[in-house]
Amino acid sequence: MTTPSSPAYDRLSIALHWIVAIGIAGCYGLGLAQDEGPRAMRQGLQNLHISVGIVVLALVALRLAWRAGRWALSPRPVTTDTFAARLAHAGLYAVMVAVPLLGLFMLWTRGLDVSVLGVSLPSPWPADRALAKVISGLHEAAAHGLLLLAGLHAAAALGHHYLLRDDVLGRMLPLARRS
Repeated sequence: MTTPSSPAYDRLSIALHWIVAIGIAGCYGLGLAQDEGPRAMRQGLQNLHISVGIVVLALVALRLAWRAGRWALSPRPVTTDTFAARLAHAGLYAVMVAVPLLGLFMLWTRGLDVSVLGVSLPSPWPADRALAKVISGLHEAAAHGLLLLAGLHAAAALGHHYLLRDDVLGRMLPLARRS
């Protein structure tokens, strides 16, 4: 059954969605590779993992700001469906912000300065190896949780497309026909 068509997302929203999704997948892969890859490559993989993570965090912040502005321009009534979607998105955004922040805090509690694309982010506090170990575990668990939530998000979009036969997925596809 087809539901009434909703407007497609604007190009910036679509671009940010897919760039962030690719960045998250790439960062996750780099995190696994830095742990399991050849010892000679680990530092380079870690540096790339950190840089991609910070870029993803910046893009998520931009996406949240853009989305907040769009909500203000076109408020929609809250139904059970929209409430569930908003709750799921809020959880997804919370973890997208938490994972890179935990990564930064982990490095800083190890006493390391973080260099991202040539910009140095010095550690704001002294090293604390015990705390760094706890934060490392949280960073890893949150990263796994983010991948799980992203998978559920994708499954929900596919469910909308194939089971509910609505336009939820089509609205976010970069090459979907716009009427």
